Amino acid sequence: MKKVFYVSLLLAMTTLCSCKFAGKIAGKAASQLADTTEEATKMDEAATYESIQDAISKLDSKWKVFGIRIRNEGTDNLCQNTFGWCNVHLIDADNQQIYQGILPEVGSPSTSNERVTYDEIPPIDFTAEGAMKNIEACKALIPAEYKFLNLQDYVVTFDKREKRMETEVTINVQEIGKEKIEANGVTEEVYDSLHFTVNPDGSVSCRELD
Repeated sequence: MKKVFYVSLLLAMTTLCSCKFAGKIAGKAASQLADTTEEATKMDEAATYESIQDAISKLDSKWKVFGIRIRNEGTDNLCQNTFGWCNVHLIDADNQQIYQGILPEVGSPSTSNERVTYDEIPPIDFTAEGAMKNIEACKALIPAEYKFLNLQDYVVTFDKREKRMETEVTINVQEIGKEKIEANGVTEEVYDSLHFTVNPDGSVSCRELD
């Protein structure tokens, strides 16, 4: 099912937003973690994932990371490829769980209640190199008749049943030559979403277009 890319330039300008956070993270001062550049990076750019890897490495060691969500800036229908924010799920040895933003600024923690325990969570293995390898593998599976628009989100979650981390990537694309629809004098650009899963052996699977 095709989705509306944008309604008009005016709508794009008025709905553009950037998610910001403030506060402390897992017992460490925000100044220790919020070492970000003012220049925006792309969702498919190594610098984005290098910053995230660095921020995760600075988290208080009492916490295990069992979830990461990296999201683009703006609303879905704008299809922007600019990095927006990164949030993490954390758990400590007492099974206290929190959900917290770590980039572009550090956010105040909120409680979380996922059905997991500290002991079953493996050490997080998130690297910029690994993330970029996954992203390039996903891009390689985009059908030839479609063009890349943006990477919407990159999500790492703990699969309780399989006892391992799972990575999923969403990429928005446009069918070449069919980027627009027109009806009654109104023209809209449209897009489709591709959903990818990184398999345990490192290969990538793509679900059908929405």
